[in-house]
Amino acid sequence: MSLLITGVAGFIGSHVAAKALTQGFSVYGVDDLSSGTLKNVPDGVLFSKMQVRDITPEILLENEVEGILHIAGQNGAAGSKKYPVLDAEINVLQTISLHAAAEKAGITKFVYASSVAVYGEGKGAPPFKEDDATEPLSPYGVGKLSAEKYGHFFQKRNPESLYVALRLHNVYGPGQDIHSYDQGIVSIFLGQAINLGHIEVKGRPDRSRDLTYINDCTEAFMRVLAVKVPGSYLFNVCTGSAVSVREIVDLIVEWRPGTEVTWGQQDVFDPITTVGDPSKIRAALGWAPQVDFYEGLRRTLETQD
Repeated sequence: MSLLITGVAGFIGSHVAAKALTQGFSVYGVDDLSSGTLKNVPDGVLFSKMQVRDITPEILLENEVEGILHIAGQNGAAGSKKYPVLDAEINVLQTISLHAAAEKAGITKFVYASSVAVYGEGKGAPPFKEDDATEPLSPYGVGKLSAEKYGHFFQKRNPESLYVALRLHNVYGPGQDIHSYDQGIVSIFLGQAINLGHIEVKGRPDRSRDLTYINDCTEAFMRVLAVKVPGSYLFNVCTGSAVSVREIVDLIVEWRPGTEVTWGQQDVFDPITTVGDPSKIRAALGWAPQVDFYEGLRRTLETQD
């Protein structure tokens, strides 16, 4: 199968592309390089610099695309709060544009990188299941949820097609941008420790997050590509376990002694606990996380030495 991977120069997109190549897929990769870098694009990817909105049916046909992994987007709640209109343009409108192009080109397999941000605090106690209430606390979460629903809409309009939305939970690992302080809780703290010698925590230390190692994330994308039955699917990609913000910070300080830490006020739009339930994807696709946070952080820190 020939795949289009958007956001191929970014953290998740580049890792997914590399994994797809090892699985025998051919990859046509697109990225506007607004946040990703060309050096991230794996060898073997046919690359085009462009925005998602500029992908036409003709481009998809010329590159013989058979399936789409849409990973590109504005990444993070912080950026969306500053620029909500831009967030909607990138995460919602460009996603609709890509669905429309895929529909005209007759492409029947579309996988979308959604986010845990769609849950917000949810209703009731976590872990969140896919059919739990969605109460996003940021424009980013609202946009991701809207884009999910557009995917379901296009699939219903084309019932022989396959649409999968993966709600990714706080993906981290080697290769994440440690110079961006707007998204990725592990990379933010790690980057601050390395680049500034000072970690600034904006919020309560007892907040907790479900952290998913990048290799487990890429495996989830490969598993959904094997789905043969048309339909509309929604899966959490998570571990089902929570790690506190204080524990993340303490482990990084232990690795880099002398790092100063300051604690700021809690943002009312920042969830206290975000933990997902991975049982649905485990039952449907046999996917389960293989790397716990402590091993994943160890591997990540090793790449910084």
